[in-house]
Amino acid sequence: MAPGIAARVVGELNFHGQRRVKKQRVAENLKLMRDGGWEPHVSTLVFCELPDGSLILINGQHRCFAMVELGVPVK
Repeated sequence: MAPGIAARVVGELNFHGQRRVKKQRVAENLKLMRDGGWEPHVSTLVFCELPDGSLILINGQHRCFAMVELGVPVK
């Protein structure tokens, strides 16, 4: 996922009832991405379709913030 897409996901699709973003959690994900330990197939982003057809991100905000901070596309 490209950093710009990740930014749009958390900016436009993040669930308003989501827990607060923890800087430490973002930093842990960022380190994994930088060091090559990132395993995207292990933890996918999870979206939910609402009755009105709109989508919200319900799992993955810390990963998205880390992707944005990394600044390069992540598989």
